Amino acid sequence: GDCRMKTALDRTPGGVKRPLRARRGALLSLGALAALTAVLWLARAHLDKAHFALAYLLVVLAGSAVAGHRAGLVLAATSFVLFDWFFLPPYNTLSIANPADWLVLVAYLIAAIFAAEVVRRLQRQAQVASERGAELDRLATVRAQNAVFTSVSHDLRTPLTTIKALADELARGDHRAAVIEEEADRLNRMVGDLLELSRVQSG
Repeated sequence: GDCRMKTALDRTPGGVKRPLRARRGALLSLGALAALTAVLWLARAHLDKAHFALAYLLVVLAGSAVAGHRAGLVLAATSFVLFDWFFLPPYNTLSIANPADWLVLVAYLIAAIFAAEVVRRLQRQAQVASERGAELDRLATVRAQNAVFTSVSHDLRTPLTTIKALADELARGDHRAAVIEEEADRLNRMVGDLLELSRVQSG
């Protein structure tokens, strides 16, 4: 049961394994980061540093949610370099002219890493909740089946008791009635065994 649950959790609803989905998500996220950088670069003269930081944070959050924690960290580090290279003067270098921009850059990196970590924790909590829900559903199904089985077994004992009583009355000198009584006893023992098995399975 645990193996089947793990296999199910390793797959998405479409049947694609999570590692494959994560790789695709990482490539899409990097593509989105590149496209966003191009758009921001074209509008660089009309935007402020806060706009660049917020736009990049959105990509980090989306990439972490789609491709996982590691992809989020890669996106955070990559966007950190792109932020410095394209949007902090002097442009197209990794040096910074205004010392205050170091604070902006470092604050962005911390915020991006923190965002990726928050997404990871939320996803982990969702996974744990999903696993617990699946286990609870399985237990509820087993208990429902056992309850139905127990009810049916008890209902079977009533006609068996009646058959046995009638066979006992007719058994005087009639071999067939004795056979009916013996078979009723055997069926009664089988029902008892099934009831015991149901109790064991339900704990």
